[in-house]
Amino acid sequence: MKKLMALTIILFSSFGLFSMTPELTIDALSEQAEAGRVTAQKILAEKFLLGEGIFQNNELAFYWFNKAAAAGDPESLYQLALLYKRGLGTGVNMNEALSLLNKAAVTGYLKAQYELGIFYRDNDDFSIFWLEKAAERNHVEAQYRLAEIYLLKEGSYFEQLGYYWLNRAAVREHRIARYKLGMLYREGDRSGEDLKIAFKWISQSAEQGFKEAEKELSRMYREGIGTDVDMEKARFWQDRSRRVL
Repeated sequence: MKKLMALTIILFSSFGLFSMTPELTIDALSEQAEAGRVTAQKILAEKFLLGEGIFQNNELAFYWFNKAAAAGDPESLYQLALLYKRGLGTGVNMNEALSLLNKAAVTGYLKAQYELGIFYRDNDDFSIFWLEKAAERNHVEAQYRLAEIYLLKEGSYFEQLGYYWLNRAAVREHRIARYKLGMLYREGDRSGEDLKIAFKWISQSAEQGFKEAEKELSRMYREGIGTDVDMEKARFWQDRSRRVL
């Protein structure tokens, strides 16, 4: 009963996996994992991968993620794919990584859908298919990457899609998306309204510490682009863009 109560209060960790509560010792966790409990197998794999409360061991992380993945757990399929991709605990095997990502993605596992979209970066059709799946579910990096693909294509239809997804990412505070969206408006028809929109997005990106935005914002203040000329602010953003992090 004590072990059961301990398992019921396990919480998701910031890594997207599970974390072990103090009530569940490594020995108890191992016992649950050996008994075939998928949740325990994932916890144990994470512990070995990150070296949390136990010695770090990629081979054992691979072993336990493999066990949980064999039961069809989407998160474990995804984590196992990354181990194959990076050669952690096993040799690099991109074909196996791709196969596992596909299995996780078709279940609707968001991170796998995004990763699969990146995996297929040399094939626009496949990349767009999976990135769009993730983007529609508000994966901000997928929204940004999808915008990049569309904006490299020719034609107003693709341009509109690029603007759409870049705007979605910018609204969700993706600093590079904000900068690039601002630059699209900056380099557009240069109407007063477009330049004001450009100033808004570039300002927000600069406030988030993106250096290219800081440089551009300095120029906009210096030349009065989308805003009034303000040499003090122009110098401020120029100095900030030159700082060494």
